[in-house]
Amino acid sequence: MKKMLAAMLAASMLVTMAYAKEWDSVPSEVCSPGDTIVLDYNQFQNEDDNSSIPSDVEFSSENFTISTKRITKGSDLIESIAFDDGDEVVVITLKDNVGEGITNDDKPNVVISELAVKSKKSIREDGHEILGRNDTFSYGGGEKIELKVGYQKETYSLMRDSDFELPPIADGDTLYVEWEGDSYGMVTADFDGYAYAYGRAYKGDENIYGFDTDVDTDLFRTYPDADIMGLNFRVNSSMELEVYSDYNEDAYIYRYSNGKLTSSNLKWDEDLYAWTGKISSNTSYIISDVRLKSVSSSSESEEDSGSSSSSSSSSPIINYNPDTGANDVMGLASALALVSIAAAGALIIRKK
Repeated sequence: MKKMLAAMLAASMLVTMAYAKEWDSVPSEVCSPGDTIVLDYNQFQNEDDNSSIPSDVEFSSENFTISTKRITKGSDLIESIAFDDGDEVVVITLKDNVGEGITNDDKPNVVISELAVKSKKSIREDGHEILGRNDTFSYGGGEKIELKVGYQKETYSLMRDSDFELPPIADGDTLYVEWEGDSYGMVTADFDGYAYAYGRAYKGDENIYGFDTDVDTDLFRTYPDADIMGLNFRVNSSMELEVYSDYNEDAYIYRYSNGKLTSSNLKWDEDLYAWTGKISSNTSYIISDVRLKSVSSSSESEEDSGSSSSSSSSSPIINYNPDTGANDVMGLASALALVSIAAAGALIIRKK
């Protein structure tokens, strides 16, 4: 049964891993890190005579090479520019990282001044040459490609004496927030019920809140008898974290980075009935129903599991009040039930 479930999960990952948006032309609106821009043959023209690539010629790396890709701005936001021979297109892939906040009024932060392809060989049809060797075709006949890459920035107001509940963040979504209002405030993030995070935000800060449940398919192959799920958080500020699992205290939770599993810093809290810890940057966890072999130990602990952690091994989350010095002890799940601040109009960039 477990093997069947693992196979189903592995198959589903082929879909869930590809949540980035695919654009079939250069977008004028904001595109997100991880998105792809697809360019087909008819978007390339010869600069001298404005001729196009013949439709009868396969637009692939077999017949063409990318001869020029002059990136004059934002090269650090581009993962690759290459042919996709299966679809006969050129694909610009943006790096899937935190990126930055951007609005539609902002100037492009990626500029490709020239993108050109050159034919590798002469191709003839019915005795006539339809494509010459070294024929060159540029995107738009020499046009620039300008992109706005980032997460659409939203603005919310902090309230010093109240907790601000962000709109629920669905699997694959990222929310980029610029804070205004009071000088600081406490913020709660609901990661689709899989986890909750709670931390302080400051006026003028720009913060990322995002997550997905993707799993490296190599892990399914390495551990075919394990029920595995992933939790990959995208944050750029310090937050207390509560993670919930169907296996409760019997779950095995690991950090996952650079293709390696290590023991995590999460501890089981009997009072909150959740795994708790802290995150302050992009962090990936793997949750399993069984112990995964060949896992390196971290400095925090040898293993994170129900069998190796004691009851209530971490303290409840503490909300420090700098004015009074008082500590408000509250679990996130309980806090969410008390928070009723409206966050209407939120725009979450959902990657599909």
